[in-house]
Amino acid sequence: MNGERTLGVWLKRQHIGSIVHVPPEKGDMSVFLLDESYRQNPERPVLSLSFAADNGMLAYAPRYINTRVHSFFSNLLPEGRLRDYLAHESGVKPQREFNLLAALGEDLPGGAVVLPESEQMAPDLEHRQDVSLPTYQEGETLKFSLAGVQIKMSAVENARGGLTIPAYGQGGSWIVKLPSMHFEAVPENEFTMMRLADQLGLSVPEMHLLPVMDVEGLPKGMRRTENLFAIQRFDRDAHGGRIHMEDFAQVFGLYPEQKYHKASYHNIAEVLLRTGGLSTVQDFIRRITFMTAIGNGDMHLKNWSLLYPDGKHPELSPVYDMLSTLPYVSKRENMGLSFAKSKDFQDYSSSRITLFAERLGIEPSLLLAPAKHLAEAFPDVWSDLKRDAPMPAYMQEMVDTHVRSIALFQEVHPSLFSVRQGNLDSAQSFSTHGEIPMSVKQHQ
Repeated sequence: MNGERTLGVWLKRQHIGSIVHVPPEKGDMSVFLLDESYRQNPERPVLSLSFAADNGMLAYAPRYINTRVHSFFSNLLPEGRLRDYLAHESGVKPQREFNLLAALGEDLPGGAVVLPESEQMAPDLEHRQDVSLPTYQEGETLKFSLAGVQIKMSAVENARGGLTIPAYGQGGSWIVKLPSMHFEAVPENEFTMMRLADQLGLSVPEMHLLPVMDVEGLPKGMRRTENLFAIQRFDRDAHGGRIHMEDFAQVFGLYPEQKYHKASYHNIAEVLLRTGGLSTVQDFIRRITFMTAIGNGDMHLKNWSLLYPDGKHPELSPVYDMLSTLPYVSKRENMGLSFAKSKDFQDYSSSRITLFAERLGIEPSLLLAPAKHLAEAFPDVWSDLKRDAPMPAYMQEMVDTHVRSIALFQEVHPSLFSVRQGNLDSAQSFSTHGEIPMSVKQHQ
């Protein structure tokens, strides 16, 4: 085929299509082609809403892309330092996405499996998906898992926010977040904020804060006294089987680097209203209220996902990547995406929620009620939780100061504040300590 290579894309037993790569000497391009049998199958599983037409059919026109693969598959690949490291270990260049996808295609996020054309026989694929996955036993030690790749200390040291890796054991599949060499207490921060989300009634997977020494396969040289954050994967069932999912960068057909810029919370809510109805949008507004309260400025498009438990009907996935980013930024943090024409945490108010609801065609009270209910509950639940939370005290105080600056919380709890702190920055949040701890100051 003139040097062309092909990867087959499978979802359960359905062949979805093929990714064809043209070698560098002929242009270094790839194109994703949908299988006609998939197009014509009325019972087809959903690969992505980005391919869906209004009439229930598929709307997709293939096009060649230089160097990269189609945005849906690009979003399945790791980002940043982990991407660089895995590319190096796999003997491919990180910018050559076709090669990286070929190396990692058997264990991607969600349900899709990508295999070289020569390995596409359905019986083999079934065996790979259902039989050859690890057998889990309750209480089994967590073990790093990624196609035999060994993580080295250099990868951990270069990951500014802490390296995120897959693991298996303790009754299922897990995502493990290692401590950062650059930022203090990231696992403790996320564990505390996720516990808080759980206690406020948001859907949260099982999670643990564990000593580094409790995971096998990590590099020598890591400080064994530190903790890591482990969260159970919701794209794997109890036996390791795949459950399909896609993040909202995939839903909107965007590449990972566009995750902050090309869509808003309104765009996400439109999809949720269409696919899940009012109750899903109400859940969404509760999550936005919580995210705003803790000061999570990293809720970009890849941190919101749809899950397909039955392969066809999407639902909002459980909460993930929910931590306070306030301690790790030197400038005033914002919401990441625009909410009712503003990214400012402090602008989050009843009037903004009303505008948000009206643009969606929803009676405002139907979104104001769940938002205010969470805001009302937040102070007491947070006060109880932080008594024994592993999150450092100065970070807790940053959340305390931050939440008092948000308009909605001022409306619901007028006693929480005395003066609107519109110019609040993260350094001012240490008012009771006098000094910013050196571990944070050196990274600002």
